[in-house]
Amino acid sequence: MLTSGQGALLQRRYSVKNPPTLISHVSGSNPITISRLHVDSPQLTLKAVPGEAAYALPLNHLDYSTFNVRIDSARTPQRHTIGKGTICLWDLTVPPAAFFENGFNATRLYLPFTALKQFAEGVDARHMWLRMDPGTDDPIVRHLLDCLAPAFNGTEHASSLFVDYITLALQTHLLQHYGSGITVSSKRGGLAAWQLRRAQEAIAANLRDGVSIDDLARDCGLSNSHFARAFRQSTGKPPHRWFTERRVDAAKGLLLKSTLTIPEIAAAIGFASQSHMTRIFTRFVGTSPAAWRRERMGVASFGHGE
Repeated sequence: MLTSGQGALLQRRYSVKNPPTLISHVSGSNPITISRLHVDSPQLTLKAVPGEAAYALPLNHLDYSTFNVRIDSARTPQRHTIGKGTICLWDLTVPPAAFFENGFNATRLYLPFTALKQFAEGVDARHMWLRMDPGTDDPIVRHLLDCLAPAFNGTEHASSLFVDYITLALQTHLLQHYGSGITVSSKRGGLAAWQLRRAQEAIAANLRDGVSIDDLARDCGLSNSHFARAFRQSTGKPPHRWFTERRVDAAKGLLLKSTLTIPEIAAAIGFASQSHMTRIFTRFVGTSPAAWRRERMGVASFGHGE
């Protein structure tokens, strides 16, 4: 799990100790963060704080959430009750003061204006201002953020490529549907042969430590959003899927051609743990690494554990 300065700010504002936070550097020096915030207290008061040039988008995980929000020192607060799985969008240049009557449990996207502006320019969007009503039911945003749940609850490890891909998809969807009529242009066609070769070689060379979409796009001379679309057009798969498949292929090679134990192979290839490798390998291959090795080596046992 990655941490950030944004995570530290959330810890102070929400009184949540070490909120798990994922970071995407898909916009270079303008990190986008996604945090899991669960406040145990039955009520939560958020005081007004200095503004910042960013949006906050929380996905509500409570059965319902009732809150009063006052924006820019307005006399009368707005009262909202929103359902589970719905979203809100707050412009943090005038950060709201809020009182949550039944606690707070959400996955929160933090999207700096500079990051969204850079993305909008890369997809030829006319401008980057977003607007939505509190309690909006958006299945696409919900699904994209829910894809990160395994990383937050500790059952999976989210690669940089995967987090980058999710944030690109979120920005595309938000611009298309909440951007006051913005139309995001569609750049058709895949990567040139040299670009595809360079990207695939970079992925293969960084299986252990990982690689970001920003790095791959820069090597190909493309914007991050254009690269992600073109890579999928060329391969039929998003970059993070290609990366994971190459890790599984590398694991197969070491299982067959080395005497390394399964924990040693997991570490050599960059899996977070032996159990992480086993889950991913089984998902892609249909059997555990130990069973796969036994079947092909013709031995009763090799290495340690499943």
